[in-house]
Amino acid sequence: MLNRSSTHGSPSQLVFTQDRSGVYVDIRFTQRLTRTVSTVFRSPS
Repeated sequence: MLNRSSTHGSPSQLVFTQDRSGVYVDIRFTQRLTRTVSTVFRSPS
């Protein structure tokens, strides 16, 4: 049932997928942002 819903793209499944991927993107973006900020603070241009 879950696989079928996911394939057809039921609203609840879609929201869940987007939410999970969004969380992963957020983590990656936060890590990148943290690295960039620390680099800027270490060597201000």
